[in-house]
Amino acid sequence: MKTDWGKLYDHAKKLIQLTSPLMYGSDYEITQMCHTPDEMIMTVEGRGNYQGRQEIVFSVTEENGRLCLKQKSIGEVPEPDLSPIPESVKVGDAVYTVQRITAKIQEDGIHLGTHNAAAQLIGVARITESDFAREILIHELVHAVIAQFCDGLPLSREDNEKFTSAFARGLTQCIKDNPHIFEVSEGVKKCST
Repeated sequence: MKTDWGKLYDHAKKLIQLTSPLMYGSDYEITQMCHTPDEMIMTVEGRGNYQGRQEIVFSVTEENGRLCLKQKSIGEVPEPDLSPIPESVKVGDAVYTVQRITAKIQEDGIHLGTHNAAAQLIGVARITESDFAREILIHELVHAVIAQFCDGLPLSREDNEKFTSAFARGLTQCIKDNPHIFEVSEGVKKCST
């Protein structure tokens, strides 16, 4: 019998919806799904009363010519080892708190970072790949620099984002290609002669 994983996924989502008020409050998100021929594994993140991550394993069985799902196990999933980023950064006179956030899918694309000048907060998506996490952090730092030092710059929101994306990508590559420029020893920056 051919397995229709899309149909089983929809069925598993319905099973989770039936139990979600008990397990996760009413707000949760399925963040991962994978399967083997006889198992379906889903990672669910709670957003409401329960803020953790759980892995739900369903066994896939055939009964009376139909594929069925049965909950096999449920358990806590530890947070992934995230790439190291600082807890705070100073931009001009402002000290920004850096927080890990969940990526948001919106009409204009996937948002992997946030910048809030008023609250002095920078958000970086929970990404384990360190180069990508640093690029997101640098992107949000460019927004912070513009907010601190370029007040009154006649940039529309769209132009600001285009400039920030291009500049952050270039700066990230420059830092990767020339790490010796940014070496720090005992709190003093080294300069090449």
